[in-house]
Amino acid sequence: MRRTMAAVAALVVFCAVAWMAGGCGGSGTGARAQQVLNQSTSATTALKSVKEKGSNGMKSQDSSIPDVQVTYTSEMDLTDPSRPTAHTMIKQGDTTINAYASGGYVYTETGSGKWQKVKAEGTSALAPKDLKEIAAGARNVRLLAGNGDQYEVAFEVGEQALKDSDLLGGADRDTEVGKQTAEALKDLKMSAVYSIAKDTMLIERVHLDMKMPSVAESGQTTGEVTVNLSGFNQPVSIVLPEAAKSATSK
Repeated sequence: MRRTMAAVAALVVFCAVAWMAGGCGGSGTGARAQQVLNQSTSATTALKSVKEKGSNGMKSQDSSIPDVQVTYTSEMDLTDPSRPTAHTMIKQGDTTINAYASGGYVYTETGSGKWQKVKAEGTSALAPKDLKEIAAGARNVRLLAGNGDQYEVAFEVGEQALKDSDLLGGADRDTEVGKQTAEALKDLKMSAVYSIAKDTMLIERVHLDMKMPSVAESGQTTGEVTVNLSGFNQPVSIVLPEAAKSATSK
């Protein structure tokens, strides 16, 4: 059960994201698809700012695991990519959680005006560097039909990319929760579809799915994430709330 709840928590804070596409069929060669993928991750990680709107869900055949459905919006200042500044609003049912990335920490609102902070290099959303990490070591890279304005590149995520990324532990990677999360998701199977603007080579949409054999005691557990990116290099204003400055360290 501790592993199960760790996996649920990971979804809520976007620690584990993936898409198990399986027989999606492609219309382009692997070499060209890999070239497009490489160009898109390079262009997107060079952004100075970006906005996102996404949804995140998990379902399981194991009745002990509750369904999870989360939506979020985020804006990021990526002027210093090693220490991004971001504000993410996460909604689950009637609950809204504010999270800020600032000065190498992620600050999370815990209710009643209280805040916690965790030392972290990332944000509480899918930053461009996360998209690059997901694509590192991609397998079976292929171009889908797409449309006139976009490429669609599908691929399976390599195991080493998962191990090297922060996605399986997030901000809590070195804590007990982070270790439980990584253990619960050790058999995570991932693939992805990136929709990429042909004129700018920027990633405009990400669709991810996952299968998590180690989470449930029985049955299948699956998840899905969709993220739309916009506001490329547009001005953003992110100010850490005064109350967050007295956050306790987690």
